[in-house]
Amino acid sequence: MLTEIVLTLSLLLSTRAAVLDEKNYSFTISRYNPVIDQLDKILKKVTVADVLDSAQYQPLNYDKWMRDTPFFMKGWRWDQKDSADETNNDWQPQGVTTSWDAGYPSGAVQGNDNVLLVSWNDQRNKTGASSEPGKGVRVSFVRKGTADHIPANRGYIHALLVEPYMNGGDPDYRSLENVISGGLVWRKDYLYITDDKIGLRVFDLRHIYKVQNGNNAPVGNSGGEYWGSQYPYVIPQAYIYTKTLSEGTNFNPHPMSLDRNFTPPCLVIGESSSVNNNSTFVRWSLNDTTNLLATDSKGQSGASWAYKTNIYNAEGITFAQDNYFITTNDGDDIKGELYQWRPGTWANAYEGVFPPGVQAISYKPAGEELWVVGNIPGKRYVMALNASLRNTTFPADDTGNGTSTPPTVIEAPVERKMTSGAIAGATIAVLVTVAGVLAAILMFQRRRKRKSVAVVAEHYAEERVYSKPELAGVQRGDELWSQKELPAYRQQVMHEMPHATERYELGSGRDPVRELPTGMGKWN
Repeated sequence: MLTEIVLTLSLLLSTRAAVLDEKNYSFTISRYNPVIDQLDKILKKVTVADVLDSAQYQPLNYDKWMRDTPFFMKGWRWDQKDSADETNNDWQPQGVTTSWDAGYPSGAVQGNDNVLLVSWNDQRNKTGASSEPGKGVRVSFVRKGTADHIPANRGYIHALLVEPYMNGGDPDYRSLENVISGGLVWRKDYLYITDDKIGLRVFDLRHIYKVQNGNNAPVGNSGGEYWGSQYPYVIPQAYIYTKTLSEGTNFNPHPMSLDRNFTPPCLVIGESSSVNNNSTFVRWSLNDTTNLLATDSKGQSGASWAYKTNIYNAEGITFAQDNYFITTNDGDDIKGELYQWRPGTWANAYEGVFPPGVQAISYKPAGEELWVVGNIPGKRYVMALNASLRNTTFPADDTGNGTSTPPTVIEAPVERKMTSGAIAGATIAVLVTVAGVLAAILMFQRRRKRKSVAVVAEHYAEERVYSKPELAGVQRGDELWSQKELPAYRQQVMHEMPHATERYELGSGRDPVRELPTGMGKWN
């Protein structure tokens, strides 16, 4: 009992996010090159510029409810002429990335600047409620998507992501099945998307195919012609990165973005955990030559760091202004939150920043812009916020003229960790509350179990006991983390803890959180 009380107090006093062992997180690559080589011989390849030049839909200007978003800079809405984009629930926007992520300093790709891409999940994949099978994942290519004001030539078009395969000796492709993807990163010739079941899927932009399209059309080879359902372009999957996790480690990739804090840049990937379960965020380095994940001598792509922090329902993450910015979505009728986080600390929240339905976030260095997407049918949005979290002037109407009237001012962030005063108060309250009860229990135990103390002491001496190694006075703490099996009576150290406090649930199938002290690990 004393051990549990000491552990509880230590967690309440903790103000750092937990460092995890990055060696527990790895990817294994699989390739589709032979099938793509065969498709190249049959299908017409086009460039990213060709796709952008054929953009057929024109986005609408932002609405007033978007302009009232704190730190709003600019934005737009999908073309309402296509119900699948604005109001239909079959497709929902999820990921966002820009031509700055692609690695072009000016943001210009093949003569096109301010390019923005958005990924969409076919919700029929997720629910299974529709008699019509889902089409997987599509990507919108948006010309002038991040440009200032309201460019007359802003436009977008969709392309379908597909999986190549050999069909009876012939090259073919099919839509992605049962893929729920939350993250999207464009890096040079590749599009990365997350797959919560597998890990990562990578698509090659050097092999965009122009195919037949039409309403209710199939996907793949049908009657000797290649189709993309209603989409004129398909992009083949070139690689799959399958999760390779240590025993007891759980990680379901969802949000993802490019992390420019390192050279070469990295992919930072998170998960969207449920309420009261803190989220894990893991970073993988990219190879600066291939723009694929860096690998070791065994062909494995190991993580470079991993952390767990006090965030749940995470939908997007990006790095800017010396912080990670994380978006969270708590429901269709609840405004989304924006978190600022530095590894090694708890995250701070700006509550109620976004209109409901916020998803991914991406950083555009030029202009210091944080681009986000929202997915609520009828109120979908694509907009940029000021990365310095300052309210600025913005275009007031369709003319694009500026105004000095600021948008809604939001309160200072809610610090999602206990202040020193709160810590002291909570500690005193806990001590006062349990002091009398603890004294009574100890007296009772001394009378009742006096004869059994020696036996218990001998039993504990023979078996290792789980403990946090950074606790003062713990002996052999540096050895206890390697222990894989624990006595049954010690497996559940803590049952329930507050949202902002780590939960240690050994024996429940989750990875024990490793919160290492200075000298035994690394703090950032």
